[in-house]
Amino acid sequence: QPPGLESDWNTPAFEPTIKDGRIFARGAADDKAGIVAHLTALRVLKQILGEDFEVGVSVFIEGEEEVGSTQLYSFLPKHRKELACDAVVISDNGIPSLEYPALTYGLRGIAALEVRIDGPSRDLHSGLFGGSLENPAFALCQLLGQMRDKRGRITVPGFYDEVAPLSAYERKQMARIPQNDKRYAKFLGVPELTGETGFTANERRTCRPTFEINGLTSGYQGEGSKTIVPAWASAKITLRLVPDQTPTKILAAVKKHLQSLCPPTVRLTVKHGHGGEPYLVSPKGPLAQAALRAMSAGFNREA
Repeated sequence: QPPGLESDWNTPAFEPTIKDGRIFARGAADDKAGIVAHLTALRVLKQILGEDFEVGVSVFIEGEEEVGSTQLYSFLPKHRKELACDAVVISDNGIPSLEYPALTYGLRGIAALEVRIDGPSRDLHSGLFGGSLENPAFALCQLLGQMRDKRGRITVPGFYDEVAPLSAYERKQMARIPQNDKRYAKFLGVPELTGETGFTANERRTCRPTFEINGLTSGYQGEGSKTIVPAWASAKITLRLVPDQTPTKILAAVKKHLQSLCPPTVRLTVKHGHGGEPYLVSPKGPLAQAALRAMSAGFNREA
């Protein structure tokens, strides 16, 4: 992931800086810290157990997660036997706090796309031509505005058809994590929270699918004004997916919905990006329950 504007950093993004016992740098927490934690745990276990360390452990590190880990699709099948195992422990997750250790047993998937609206063959003077043709920026905003209803639900037909409902056990466990919506809103820097009706903020951000606009581009954006009707407008979009949604099916449904809503006064192009399927291991299964027991012992409180 790019570091963004240099002016937004208090210290150089790619020069690790230690302050108050913490390392500040791009990727220090996500995900170099997770790798170090796992290697440290293995080292300590071997020191404690010595020759009695009878569990086979393979450490697999790759650096392309933020761009879809495309090399894994060819690498993993070739090395299936070498990497065969009973469980996979991933370091790219977290816990609510040291007081509330928790197991991440599922990860949302992703589907990316870029939407572009083309209008006139060139930027036009808004004083001479404005009002006689569709403004691509306006058309794009109106198009994207129809992707979500007032209840916070995504309007793409069939979008929720394969969403696996949360079990009573899952919702009960989630409710054990303290959640103060006002404090959370303040942390985010927003006046108040919003989202899909019928779900808590924690459920919305971890267990429910989303449609997010990551970037909008159109027209003149320099200093001062430039009175134009822009020739085009585009948006970068990602959807977070949950079991049992699949990226290919969701992207096809989104494209079809956008095409059905696009006015005939402009041209629509939809470009598919990377995708990753959601992952879930049963929270009541033996692997998850073993992890919960280990975390409870390690933190000295019920995970």
